[in-house]
Amino acid sequence: MCHPLMSSRLPQSLAEPARAGERRQVSVLFADMVGYTAVIEALGEKKSLAFTRMIYAELTRAVHAHGGTVRSFAGDRIMGIFGIPEALEDGALRSCRAALAIEEAFAAAPGPLMAHFGVGAQMRVGISSGVAVMAQIEGAAAEMTAVGNTVNLASRI
Repeated sequence: MCHPLMSSRLPQSLAEPARAGERRQVSVLFADMVGYTAVIEALGEKKSLAFTRMIYAELTRAVHAHGGTVRSFAGDRIMGIFGIPEALEDGALRSCRAALAIEEAFAAAPGPLMAHFGVGAQMRVGISSGVAVMAQIEGAAAEMTAVGNTVNLASRI
Protein backbone atom coordinates (compact mmCIF):
# COMPACT_ATOMS: atom_id res chain seq x y z
CA MET A 1 0.00 0.00 0.00
CA CYS A 2 1.29 3.48 -0.85
CA HIS A 3 1.87 6.06 1.83
CA PRO A 4 -0.97 8.63 1.70
CA LEU A 5 1.48 11.33 0.61
CA MET A 6 2.90 9.20 -2.17
CA SER A 7 1.05 9.14 -5.44
CA SER A 8 0.18 5.71 -6.73
CA ARG A 9 0.93 7.00 -10.23
CA LEU A 10 4.55 7.97 -10.76
CA PRO A 11 5.67 10.19 -13.63
CA GLN A 12 6.72 8.04 -16.59
CA SER A 13 10.42 8.91 -16.12
CA LEU A 14 10.31 7.59 -12.53
CA ALA A 15 8.18 4.57 -13.35
CA GLU A 16 10.77 3.19 -15.79
CA PRO A 17 12.69 0.17 -14.57
CA ALA A 18 15.61 1.46 -12.53
CA ARG A 19 19.11 0.26 -13.18
CA ALA A 20 20.89 -1.01 -10.13
CA GLY A 21 23.06 1.59 -8.45
CA GLU A 22 26.82 1.31 -8.36
CA ARG A 23 28.65 1.58 -5.05
CA ARG A 24 31.60 3.91 -5.34
CA GLN A 25 34.08 5.73 -3.13
CA VAL A 26 33.35 9.45 -3.48
CA SER A 27 33.81 12.74 -1.72
CA VAL A 28 30.75 14.96 -1.50
CA LEU A 29 30.93 18.72 -0.95
CA PHE A 30 28.01 20.91 0.05
CA ALA A 31 28.37 24.69 0.15
CA ASP A 32 25.81 27.26 1.15
CA MET A 33 25.75 30.94 1.98
CA VAL A 34 25.32 32.30 5.50
CA GLY A 35 22.26 34.58 5.65
CA TYR A 36 21.07 33.87 2.11
CA THR A 37 17.36 34.17 2.89
CA ALA A 38 17.72 37.63 4.42
CA VAL A 39 19.88 38.84 1.53
CA ILE A 40 17.42 37.57 -1.09
CA GLU A 41 14.50 39.21 0.71
CA ALA A 42 16.36 42.52 0.82
CA LEU A 43 17.45 42.38 -2.84
CA GLY A 44 14.07 41.64 -4.39
CA GLU A 45 13.32 39.19 -7.19
CA LYS A 46 15.23 40.67 -10.13
CA LYS A 47 18.47 41.31 -8.23
CA SER A 48 18.11 37.98 -6.39
CA LEU A 49 18.37 36.06 -9.63
CA ALA A 50 21.55 37.84 -10.72
CA PHE A 51 23.03 37.52 -7.21
CA THR A 52 22.29 33.78 -7.06
CA ARG A 53 23.76 33.25 -10.53
CA MET A 54 27.00 34.96 -9.47
CA ILE A 55 27.20 32.79 -6.35
CA TYR A 56 26.55 29.58 -8.31
CA ALA A 57 29.07 30.52 -10.99
CA GLU A 58 31.83 30.93 -8.41
CA LEU A 59 30.90 27.71 -6.57
CA THR A 60 30.75 25.76 -9.82
CA ARG A 61 34.07 27.18 -10.96
CA ALA A 62 35.77 25.98 -7.75
CA VAL A 63 34.28 22.47 -7.94
CA HIS A 64 35.14 22.04 -11.63
CA ALA A 65 38.66 23.46 -11.20
CA HIS A 66 39.43 20.63 -8.79
CA GLY A 67 37.91 17.81 -10.83
CA GLY A 68 34.46 17.64 -9.24
CA THR A 69 31.04 17.45 -10.83
CA VAL A 70 28.15 19.66 -9.77
CA ARG A 71 25.00 17.62 -9.32
CA SER A 72 22.62 19.82 -7.41
CA PHE A 73 21.61 23.43 -6.92
CA ALA A 74 18.92 24.37 -4.42
CA GLY A 75 18.37 27.90 -3.17
CA ASP A 76 21.76 28.89 -1.83
CA ARG A 77 23.18 25.39 -1.85
CA ILE A 78 25.38 23.43 -4.21
CA MET A 79 26.38 19.75 -4.14
CA GLY A 80 29.65 18.77 -5.77
CA ILE A 81 30.75 15.15 -6.16
CA PHE A 82 34.34 14.09 -6.58
CA GLY A 83 34.47 10.62 -8.11
CA ILE A 84 31.85 10.77 -10.88
CA PRO A 85 31.60 10.26 -13.73
CA GLU A 86 35.09 8.75 -13.37
CA ALA A 87 36.52 7.39 -10.14
CA LEU A 88 39.26 9.50 -8.53
CA GLU A 89 42.12 8.25 -6.38
CA ASP A 90 42.42 11.62 -4.66
CA GLY A 91 38.78 12.74 -4.47
CA ALA A 92 39.04 13.64 -0.78
CA LEU A 93 42.05 15.88 -1.39
CA ARG A 94 40.39 17.50 -4.41
CA SER A 95 37.21 18.23 -2.45
CA CYS A 96 39.25 19.85 0.33
CA ARG A 97 41.09 21.98 -2.20
CA ALA A 98 37.76 23.01 -3.74
CA ALA A 99 36.46 23.97 -0.28
CA LEU A 100 39.53 26.11 0.34
CA ALA A 101 39.13 27.71 -3.09
CA ILE A 102 35.50 28.56 -2.25
CA GLU A 103 36.49 30.13 1.07
CA GLU A 104 39.31 32.10 -0.57
CA ALA A 105 37.19 33.27 -3.50
CA PHE A 106 34.47 34.72 -1.30
CA ALA A 107 36.86 36.17 1.28
CA ALA A 108 39.17 37.75 -1.29
CA ALA A 109 36.61 39.00 -3.77
CA PRO A 110 33.70 40.64 -2.00
CA GLY A 111 34.17 43.51 -4.45
CA PRO A 112 31.98 42.31 -7.35
CA LEU A 113 29.12 41.26 -5.07
CA MET A 114 29.43 44.45 -3.03
CA ALA A 115 29.63 46.63 -6.15
CA HIS A 116 26.59 45.04 -7.82
CA PHE A 117 24.40 44.24 -4.82
CA GLY A 118 25.73 46.04 -1.75
CA VAL A 119 26.36 42.77 0.11
CA GLY A 120 29.10 40.19 0.37
CA ALA A 121 28.81 36.45 0.87
CA GLN A 122 30.20 34.16 3.55
CA MET A 123 30.13 30.49 2.62
CA ARG A 124 29.86 27.32 4.71
CA VAL A 125 31.29 24.11 3.30
CA GLY A 126 30.82 20.52 4.45
CA ILE A 127 32.66 17.51 3.04
CA SER A 128 32.27 13.79 3.60
CA SER A 129 34.15 10.95 1.94
CA GLY A 130 32.99 7.37 1.81
CA VAL A 131 30.94 4.90 -0.14
CA ALA A 132 27.81 6.12 -1.89
CA VAL A 133 25.43 4.56 -4.35
CA MET A 134 25.65 6.14 -7.79
CA ALA A 135 22.36 6.02 -9.66
CA GLN A 136 20.03 7.86 -11.98
CA ILE A 137 17.34 9.01 -9.54
CA GLU A 138 15.15 10.97 -11.95
CA GLY A 139 14.79 8.30 -14.65
CA ALA A 140 16.93 6.68 -17.30
CA ALA A 141 17.79 9.95 -19.08
CA ALA A 142 18.98 11.70 -15.90
CA GLU A 143 22.58 12.22 -14.86
CA MET A 144 24.00 9.94 -12.21
CA THR A 145 24.12 11.29 -8.69
CA ALA A 146 25.17 10.02 -5.28
CA VAL A 147 22.83 8.71 -2.60
CA GLY A 148 23.52 7.46 0.91
CA ASN A 149 25.02 8.27 4.28
CA THR A 150 28.10 9.95 2.81
CA VAL A 151 25.86 12.48 1.05
CA ASN A 152 23.66 13.01 4.09
CA LEU A 153 26.64 13.59 6.36
CA ALA A 154 28.21 16.13 4.00
CA SER A 155 24.93 18.04 3.81
CA ARG A 156 24.76 18.32 7.59
CA ILE A 157 28.37 19.25 8.37
